[in-house]
Amino acid sequence: MSDIANLLGTPDGFDPMSVEPQEDYVAVPPGKYPVEIQRAEMEQTKAGTGHYLELQCKILAAPKGAAGAVGRFVWDRLNLDNPSAVAVEIAMRSFAALGRSVGLARIPDSQLLVGKRCLACVKVKDGKNEIRTYEPLPTAAAPAAPVALVQPAAPVPGPAPVRTQVPGSGPVAPVEPVAPAAPVAAPVTPLPTMPGAALLPGGMAPAALAAPVAAPVAPAPVTAAPAATAPVAPVAPVQAAAVGPTLDAAGQALPRPWQT
Repeated sequence: MSDIANLLGTPDGFDPMSVEPQEDYVAVPPGKYPVEIQRAEMEQTKAGTGHYLELQCKILAAPKGAAGAVGRFVWDRLNLDNPSAVAVEIAMRSFAALGRSVGLARIPDSQLLVGKRCLACVKVKDGKNEIRTYEPLPTAAAPAAPVALVQPAAPVPGPAPVRTQVPGSGPVAPVEPVAPAAPVAAPVTPLPTMPGAALLPGGMAPAALAAPVAAPVAPAPVTAAPAATAPVAPVAPVQAAAVGPTLDAAGQALPRPWQT
């Protein structure tokens, strides 16, 4: 029998090694994942009484412990047209969060969502993943503005030279700066030398043949002059004052003590 071979149109039938085997479905851990919308389509419900927006999102990165979630897909269905007002309200809230997260002010067509990125808040319900809502991607901190270097201040020009002009005279010619005079070296006078002595370079005589230095002159002795004394005047003799006789009550002179 070759019904599979006839169905597939291959003489040997189906080759199991030509297709990746199906793996058991394991929901990704709940959390916030950066995703990219890969597919956005409006679909009609099975009952034919409404429409929903189906979104297929690919996980771009995952935290530690959920590394296997990278590259996985999560789906969302937004019941934008449904007999249940509660279902429509829930879908509109999620749709508003999605539009704000991807930066769209108006969404007239579902294809505007394809390629947009945002954060998907994923949860697990009955062993399957569902997207609860959406958030914008975190923005990286803007780099600090470079600090402008302070340019050095331009030198302030000095005051312009004042030129005095006598009324009626012609324009005054600018005074040329005078170059500084070159330093003049003082001439070196050679020392007198003894006849036949050789001179050193520059006309200097050897110290041994230089002119002799005169011997120091001894100071003359100083004789102290006698001090002049003024003559002393003779002292005049002191004369005793005359003492009169002592009188008694009758006016008679009393005898002297040495007379008694």
